[in-house]
Amino acid sequence: MGCKGVYFVHHPRTGGTYLSSSLRDQGVGVHGGHNARQWNAKDGYVVLTIIRNPIDRLCSYLTYARGLRKQQGYFSKESGWTDLDSILRPDSFELCNAMVNRLTKHGSVQEAIDNLSLFDAVGLYDRYDEFLSGLGRSFGFSIDQGCGDRNSSGPLDLSDAQRSWLMDHNQKDQSIYEYLSSHEPKPKRCRCSKRGSTILQGAKGIFDYAMHRDRPIQDVVNRRRAICRGCEHAIPCVGKVGRYCRCGKCGCLLKAKTAIKGQTCPAGKW
Repeated sequence: MGCKGVYFVHHPRTGGTYLSSSLRDQGVGVHGGHNARQWNAKDGYVVLTIIRNPIDRLCSYLTYARGLRKQQGYFSKESGWTDLDSILRPDSFELCNAMVNRLTKHGSVQEAIDNLSLFDAVGLYDRYDEFLSGLGRSFGFSIDQGCGDRNSSGPLDLSDAQRSWLMDHNQKDQSIYEYLSSHEPKPKRCRCSKRGSTILQGAKGIFDYAMHRDRPIQDVVNRRRAICRGCEHAIPCVGKVGRYCRCGKCGCLLKAKTAIKGQTCPAGKW
């Protein structure tokens, strides 16, 4: 695989437990989890997440949590609940835009979308098997598909008022879900086929760049970088206004890619 492991921003009830277990069974180190926050500082890891329709996800979460509560007394913060109304509170992290809040510092939808475009692989739960297949093609993971019981928790009957509460308090999560469902490949719903090829096949080129080998003349580098700065696929550097750090088409670092003699633009611009 050519990387340190996987850093997984795991939103509960998105099929992540099955995915993590499958990867660990292959000897792949899986880091992150439900409390993952520092994904943008995980150089050398394959960074991924799975997004699900927020209402479906929360219905599954509440059913699962209630079952654990009855059996083992889990979720102690909510241990006194006897019905759904008693836990539908705006101070509950998991019940109020949890996906956006895991992906951002400031809780904005646009920030979440921008951050997702930097992930190596972003899957939709609705296309779970397709996502697993993409991970296999790009990173060499072997994950069995068709596991239909990955998040079976039984039905959850919601009243109109309860469903309305969940919808009102998860509008941001709904926005990123709808965006990912209708915009392909921006942000990259499954970037793995592109960024993965960079990790697997581009190691020699990055090494040559670091060792100052096989560089094109500076005029060529400058021309390439000027084209990249004006390209619609260029991704801005975090916290650096007017600077662009990564190609949104292939996932490469622009500074390195433009300075490697054998590299080409994935959009055919140079």
